[in-house]
Amino acid sequence: MIEDNFDSRTVANMTVALERVCGGLRDGQHHAVRARVAEAILACARDGRRSLGDLEAAGRRAVRPESTAD
Repeated sequence: MIEDNFDSRTVANMTVALERVCGGLRDGQHHAVRARVAEAILACARDGRRSLGDLEAAGRRAVRPESTAD
């Protein structure tokens, strides 16, 4: 379980980050989208970056459209 690996504050931050990122997306309630965002947030937390801002930024990067170079 996630709770076994992180303290309660980190789990709360991860939950808020997931909801904020997915809540701002048109398809944010789709399982595949939420899973992609959640994986990015988990990876960020595992790397030791556990602030709400860091976690939310990681989640947003996971769903950011690829930029195209002209």
